[in-house]
Amino acid sequence: MKEINELINELAAQISYTNEYRSFKAAEEKISSDELEKIKRYKCLKIKLINTFSAETENTANELYRELSINEDIKEYMLCEKVLSGMVADIYDKIGKRLNIV
Repeated sequence: MKEINELINELAAQISYTNEYRSFKAAEEKISSDELEKIKRYKCLKIKLINTFSAETENTANELYRELSINEDIKEYMLCEKVLSGMVADIYDKIGKRLNIV
């Protein structure tokens, strides 16, 4: 397991050199801690909707998204986060395919 952890550290370091990661970090610097909390709250609402749908939760999530999407810095952050998460998910998928578990 030690070797795997070393590879994970190396992979994380390599990811930190990508344009996707640098763009994410630059966008994150423009966001206040209050704005990050609102983004986290929005994500939690979206997860809650996946697990247990309710019209009230959907309305709350939609209202919060509208509020967040007005701010260009927040929109940029959310887009960069999505791109970076997609890159990490692709890596996970490739590892799963190599191990024949996906």
